[in-house]
Amino acid sequence: MSKHDALSVANRLIGKGIDGGNFLTPLQVIKLTYFCQGWMLGLYGRPLFRQAVEAWRYGPVVADVYYALKHYGKNAVRNPIPGVATADLDELESDLVDQVYDCYGEMSGWQLSRLTHMSGTPWDTFSPKGGQTVIPDAVIKQYYASMTNDDAAP
Repeated sequence: MSKHDALSVANRLIGKGIDGGNFLTPLQVIKLTYFCQGWMLGLYGRPLFRQAVEAWRYGPVVADVYYALKHYGKNAVRNPIPGVATADLDELESDLVDQVYDCYGEMSGWQLSRLTHMSGTPWDTFSPKGGQTVIPDAVIKQYYASMTNDDAAP
């Protein structure tokens, strides 16, 4: 189990966007946070943060990140989530977050959503008929581990 909070990982991504002049939307932050978890599980067999990923109607979501950013609507997130400590990431974790941002950070929220909604993705497997369903880490791990054999890894 990871000691990190998904909000601190989200803040790291938001900060990278702010520093690079690429202000992210809430949808981008939500999807990038999910990709960080997926690649950490797939490449290293352990979660990056402790919160569960849930299959919501419009894709995989970490509820805490959604609720922290929903007041932005479709507007750019111009400030870190207040009251959230910066993640104390080790070198491997920090590198992974940087790679996810570098690989996916320029994509729009809708482009990222299309990636998470592809056939066979964890969200596709657990997409809800109503309400939210937790996507087990084991399923996310298996999916992203299978992607490491492709050229899809960040």
